Amino acid sequence: MTRTALIAFSWLILAGSAHAGGWFILTLGQPGAHSDPAARAAAFTVRVYGCLARSTAVAATAEGLVNGERRTIRLAPVRLGGGLDDVVFQPGGQFIAEWPHYTVAIPNDLPAEGSWVVKVEVRSDWGSIKSALVVLGPRGVDRARSVEKDQFRESEVLAFLR
Repeated sequence: MTRTALIAFSWLILAGSAHAGGWFILTLGQPGAHSDPAARAAAFTVRVYGCLARSTAVAATAEGLVNGERRTIRLAPVRLGGGLDDVVFQPGGQFIAEWPHYTVAIPNDLPAEGSWVVKVEVRSDWGSIKSALVVLGPRGVDRARSVEKDQFRESEVLAFLR
């Protein structure tokens, strides 16, 4: 009886999450940490993880200020090998062992002139958005200065560039 109640409760939570739009997170990584050779030339990687991961799309732009002029350059994220498309349950089916996830490489296509950040947006089919403004330093992602949140306004991007 307890096992049946636990399974029913787990499915209720999962169904409630899906009905509410589900969830996903993004994490930033260094390209050398991924086993796919396509990651090696990237500026950084983005891992999307969660029950909605397979229904998301990653977009990236270089946001810059060059001689006082605002510029935006569209970047083309490259999906890397590996990842997981479905939820994996532990033996017995009571608990989730792994959530769906995938990783993309963000190309290192920033011009040398000016001040630049990379804006990453992950959007789900349900309308959820997670974003990051990524500052790159000599060793890749500058975690102390990079920021993640739901969405950034233009004024926030400009403040980052100044």
